[in-house]
Amino acid sequence: MCGIAALISYVPKMQNEDLLKMCEAIVHRGPDGEGYVLFSEQGEAKLVHKKGDLLKLENERSRVALGHRRLAITDISSAGSQPMAFGERLNYWVTYNGELYNFSELRAELSSKGYVFRSNSDTEILICAYAEWGVECLSRFNGMFSFVIYDLDENSIFAARDRYGVKPLYWWRPDAQTLAFASEIKQFTCLPEWVAYLNNERAFDYLSWGLTDHTIHTLFDGVWQVPPGHYVQCQINDIMSDVTATQWYSLSEVNQDYSYSESVEHFREILFDSVNLRLNADVPVGAALSGGLDSSSVVCIADAIHRTSSSKEMHTFSARAKDKRFDEGRFIDLVSNKTSTKPHMVYPNHGQLFEELEQIIWHHDEPFGSTSVYAEWQVFKRAQEAGIKVVLDGHGADETLSGYTSDVGFFLASLLSRFRIIKFFKEFSAQRAIHDRSTATLVKGILDNLLPTRLRVLARRVMGHSVSCPDWINMELLGVGPSDPFVFHVGKYENSLKGLSRAQLTATSLPMQLKWVDRDSMAHSVESRAPFMDFRLVDFLLSMPDHFKLNKGVSKRLLRSSMKNILPDEVRHRKDKMGFVTPEEIWVCEDQPTHFKELLEEAVANSKGVLNKKTIEWGYAMIDGHAPYNARLWRVICFGLWMKRFKVQISNDYNC
Repeated sequence: MCGIAALISYVPKMQNEDLLKMCEAIVHRGPDGEGYVLFSEQGEAKLVHKKGDLLKLENERSRVALGHRRLAITDISSAGSQPMAFGERLNYWVTYNGELYNFSELRAELSSKGYVFRSNSDTEILICAYAEWGVECLSRFNGMFSFVIYDLDENSIFAARDRYGVKPLYWWRPDAQTLAFASEIKQFTCLPEWVAYLNNERAFDYLSWGLTDHTIHTLFDGVWQVPPGHYVQCQINDIMSDVTATQWYSLSEVNQDYSYSESVEHFREILFDSVNLRLNADVPVGAALSGGLDSSSVVCIADAIHRTSSSKEMHTFSARAKDKRFDEGRFIDLVSNKTSTKPHMVYPNHGQLFEELEQIIWHHDEPFGSTSVYAEWQVFKRAQEAGIKVVLDGHGADETLSGYTSDVGFFLASLLSRFRIIKFFKEFSAQRAIHDRSTATLVKGILDNLLPTRLRVLARRVMGHSVSCPDWINMELLGVGPSDPFVFHVGKYENSLKGLSRAQLTATSLPMQLKWVDRDSMAHSVESRAPFMDFRLVDFLLSMPDHFKLNKGVSKRLLRSSMKNILPDEVRHRKDKMGFVTPEEIWVCEDQPTHFKELLEEAVANSKGVLNKKTIEWGYAMIDGHAPYNARLWRVICFGLWMKRFKVQISNDYNC
C-alpha cells in the first residue's frame, strides 16, 4: 500500500522538483521509503531513492517521470522498493499502490514460464504479469490496486485501477502537452499550473443528494478519476490527444442455480478464503469492529484463522459513544469475549472534531457526507498508535447483501411494481413485526421509490428530503438543471434488489465508502483491507436470487446463516443497524448549536454564491429543533470548509 505519482510530457521538461512535491504531499501514504525515476527522451533511466539525490538532477529534462512513497507491507526489505523495473533491458517500469492477494499463485505460474524473481514482493509479480500477459494480466489479479507502467519498448503508458476502485487513481492535465497521474487530488495542487475550479454538476450532486464519486468527474473541474475496473493506455507521442479510459471489468451477469443450503456453504467457503488471503502480511494485522454483522463476521473469522497460525493477539479497533443511543459497546463486547482479540476503543467527540476538521478535509480532497467519517478517522488513528499497519473491515457487505435500511422501501416498491402482491404483503407485515417499523415509515419508503417524478418531488419537499431543484442552491450560477442522480443510476438496472446492488456497487454507495476509508486509513499510514470486496464473493452474491438476501423481514440471510456457530447469536440476529456512527445531531442541536450556526454562516460566505440565504434559514431551523435534522446540514458546512481550504473558484464558463 503506497502512494504514486507520474508526469508524462510530449516534450522533455524539468519535472524533478514537481515530482518530488507531488510525492511529499502524500508522505502519509508511504512513510517507509521513497523512489523516483526520470527518463530522458532517448529512454535512459535515472533511478534515485532519496530526495537529495533527486534534487541533484536539477538539469535533467524528462519526458516521463515516476514517483513513489512506500508503506512496506509485503517484503519490507529494500528489494521491494519502487519504482521497480523488469526485463533484460529494464524496459518495464512501474509505480504501484495496492496488494495482490493471490501473488503467490501468480508467482508459481510465472516461475513455470521461466521468470526469476529478486524479491518476495507483489510489485515484482505485477510487472512480470504485465510483461507476460499485457492488458489481460488485470483479470488474473485478485486484489486492490492502482498503478502506472512505462513500457520503454512501446514508448507507452499503461495505468489501471482495480475492479471496484478500492485504490484511487486520478489524472489531470497541467497543460496541453502534459498528463499527470496521482493517488490523491492534493498532489496536483503542488504543480505550478494548478488552479482549483469547481465542477458545478458534481457540486450540485453532493450538496443536494449527498453523492460523490459516481462518475468519472470529481468536484474539481478538469480532474478525472480512472473509473473502477478501467485502464488508460496511450503512446507518449499521442499524449496531447484526448485520454480515454477503457473498461476491463464489469459486474457478473451470471445467475447460479444453487439451493439455499448450497449457497450458504459456498458463501462461507469464499468468505473464509477471502479473509485468510487478507491476513497475509509481513507486518501486524488487526481489524475494525463496529459491533455490526459485517465487521463482527470478519473479526470472528480472522480470529479463528489467526489462532491456528500465530501466537500473537489480534487487535480490534472500535468507535464508541457515551450516549447509549449511538453506542454499540454491548455487541463489541460480545465479539471480544468470544474471540482472543485485544480490543481498543475510541470515543469521538465534537471538540476533537473541530480541532482536526481542517486536516481531515485536506486528507479527503473532497467534502464528505457526515461525521461518521470522523469516527472512522479516529479508529485508524488508534490503530496507528497501537503499531498496527493493516486493518480488515466490513466494507462492501451492505451493497452485496442488501443490508441498508433504505433497501426495504425499494424492495417493497419493486414487488408492487412487478405485481407480486402476496409477496409484498408478507414482506410488509414482516417488516412491521420484526423491526417494529410503522406503517407510515414503510409507506414513505415505498412512495419514494414508486411515485412518478413530479409527485415524488412534491412528496420529498413536504418531508424535507432532497429534491431535484432545491431553492437554497443557486442553480443559475451553477448552470445546472433539475436532476436526481439516484434515479438515473438505479434506473440503469433491473427493478430488483440485484439491480439495486449493481447501482450501489458502481455509483450510489460503494465508491464513496471506499474513497472515505482509503483517506481515513492512509492518513494514518494504515492499509485497509475489505474481505467482502473479493471479486469472487461479489460475483457469487450477484448471481443469487433476492430472497437469499432479504426474506420475511430478515436481511443478509446468507451471511447470517453462514455465520452460525461462528458469531455470537445476539450479534448474528441483530435487527438494528448503526456502523461507525456519531451522535452528530446531539453535537449540532444540543452540545454546540452556536458554533454550528457560525460554521453554517461561514459555509454560505465561502461558497462564493453557490449557497443562498435560504440555506441559513433551514439550517437554523434544524439546529433550533424546528425542523427534522438530516445530514444536509453537515454537507453544507463541509462544502464551505472545503471551498476555503482548497481555494476553489467558480468558473465563468458555467454561468448562464
